Amino acid sequence: CLTMSVAGELTQAGSPPTRLDTTCLIVMDEIEGQGHQIVASQITIAVDADADDDAIAAAIERGDAGCPFSTLLRKAGVDVTIARA
Repeated sequence: CLTMSVAGELTQAGSPPTRLDTTCLIVMDEIEGQGHQIVASQITIAVDADADDDAIAAAIERGDAGCPFSTLLRKAGVDVTIARA
């Protein structure tokens, strides 16, 4: 979801990516009375696009804001972090 969202943002900005690699690590923990729950999501995204670092960072930020899965996780209280590889 995030990969597609970032690709769309870069394309709209005139710098369609030639490659996006996204890795997501989900952290689960036992929450009292709720069983095992996702408590964190650590995402790393590598971007190959004809754009400067600021434009890529902005596309990632907008892509994250528009990603339904990231939004769902945050609303559930999950700590979501995104880093650029």
